[in-house]
Amino acid sequence: MEDKGRFLLILTLISVSVFYLCTIRSGHDWGGDFAQYFEHARNIAEGNDYGHTAYIKNPNRLLAPDVYPPGLPLFISIIYAIDGFNLTAIKVMSCLFFFGSLIFFTFIFRARTSDYYVAAIVGITALYPRFWEYKDMTFSEFPFIFFVLSTLFLTEKTFDGKIREKWKTVLLYCGIMLFLIMATATRVIGGILIPVIIAYFFQKIGSLKYFFIGSLGALLIIVLLFMGFYDLFEGLASYLSLIKFNPKLIFVNLERYVSYFCHFWNNYNPFILNQIFSIILFLFSIAGFYFSCREKVTIYDIFFLFYFGFLLIVPWPLNRFLLPLYPFYVYYTIVGINRVIKLKTPQYNYAIKAVLLIFIIQVFIAKYRQYDFDSMQPGIGSPDAVELFEYINEETNDSSVIVFRKPRVISLFTKRKSLVYQRQTNKKLAAYFNQQGVTHLIIGKFYDDYDYINDFWETYENRFSLELTNSEFRVYKVLKPL
Repeated sequence: MEDKGRFLLILTLISVSVFYLCTIRSGHDWGGDFAQYFEHARNIAEGNDYGHTAYIKNPNRLLAPDVYPPGLPLFISIIYAIDGFNLTAIKVMSCLFFFGSLIFFTFIFRARTSDYYVAAIVGITALYPRFWEYKDMTFSEFPFIFFVLSTLFLTEKTFDGKIREKWKTVLLYCGIMLFLIMATATRVIGGILIPVIIAYFFQKIGSLKYFFIGSLGALLIIVLLFMGFYDLFEGLASYLSLIKFNPKLIFVNLERYVSYFCHFWNNYNPFILNQIFSIILFLFSIAGFYFSCREKVTIYDIFFLFYFGFLLIVPWPLNRFLLPLYPFYVYYTIVGINRVIKLKTPQYNYAIKAVLLIFIIQVFIAKYRQYDFDSMQPGIGSPDAVELFEYINEETNDSSVIVFRKPRVISLFTKRKSLVYQRQTNKKLAAYFNQQGVTHLIIGKFYDDYDYINDFWETYENRFSLELTNSEFRVYKVLKPL
């Protein structure tokens, strides 16, 4: 029985890896985060000022911090130095980080449940459509998850009392420090690992003396790492300035994240039966967390609480922020199902699990049927987008200032100064454009605020000259002040 479970687990890991690598899509979406990561990477590879971009920050519409942490750009810079911005290579790198994370999850959950359930956790997590979707996008989540799990796993091994040799303990401590630094250098929230480790240490040993010293040392190394990049202190400050204790924000975020946890199981399918199943599974996860902690509080339970608690005080509650928690969420759900069924209806054990599994499979398949498996559309690689970049590179100069919904993408591919517009009266927006010396306006037809910016253009139509038009974009040159 154990051999069959192990075979199923290995088969799941291999199948998921092959599926991810064989379904890498061409192109990239229009999200601006990737463009800023790429610019940081280019600056590292070329020895330029780390935080320099041509993107002009609009104080009335904050798109992102001034700079991102250097972890992900550092890895991208290696690919850039070898082969430029090879999107396929960057996506393969993201997949490899994710596969490494799945291996860590395998070790973590095998210590707590059977191989059959571990295979289910790995399979459900990896085939969750959002995980698959993010493999084609340049976000820091996949390397972040890998470094977080590395830190937590090594910390657990260090304090489980089974390692007696001093040299192995020293190596584990060095590994913890290294991965803790990389987690924090990949995403600022990685710093939450320090109180997580301290809390776990306190629970295991009851004395904070030595690990306080180690934690402070790790914090100092993180600070020194940040100091190695020119503008990173300012960027870190721009992150921390977003974090404020606001009771209203906490409740808003809590409601949003609970909805994300529920939607994990139904992928926003409006069918009422799917909604009911999702809520039931979410309640199972709460029960599973309770049963799991009652049996034994692990460092992963502590991380789940600390990380989720920190998210509640951070603006912009995004689904991808929960990616590090989703595998544990699946685990808690399975624990809850097992415990509740055994307590209440043991005779229907297999039937209930079969119904739930069929529900999950049909929801995931329905979502995958909506995807284009060839390329990301609309994306930066479309013929219209390529035409747009070519026009800007050939028909504008370094003094040009371009207004577009995705200014960081313009900055990356054209090195032209660019800024985003914001919703306000046409008169105020025109005054802001004049102040910034705007020379060109790009209107993208697939953005949710198309009607707003198009109305602005209609108001000042006689002061613009149409320079380029295709099925996705219109480019206007400013003829005289607005």
